[in-house]
Amino acid sequence: MSLFLALLTLVGAFVVIGGGLALLPALFGLAIAVAVLWLVFSLLGLALRLIGLVLGGVLCLAFGLAGLLFAAMLGFGLLLPLLLPLLVVAVLVAVLVRATRPPVPRLAAGVPPQH
Repeated sequence: MSLFLALLTLVGAFVVIGGGLALLPALFGLAIAVAVLWLVFSLLGLALRLIGLVLGGVLCLAFGLAGLLFAAMLGFGLLLPLLLPLLVVAVLVAVLVRATRPPVPRLAAGVPPQH
């Protein structure tokens, strides 16, 4: 009979410990609620909110600039297949124009150019 009572006591202890452990999230939630209320109504909370707003604004600005840069890179990457044939045509036109010009006579050393 004493083994049964010992086993029952052990199960009861586990239930009490388990119940106490089950209350831990509630205690943590209560502690967080008290800390949040204290921060909301204190000067430290005001300072932390201002710092958070500044840091949040800086992060938003940084992410916005990064997004703008990414959009510009993506747009240039999408335009590149359109620009490449135009560049090839421009180079061919420049080569043809240069090839059809009459050659410029070379000046001898020491002879001033004539106008």
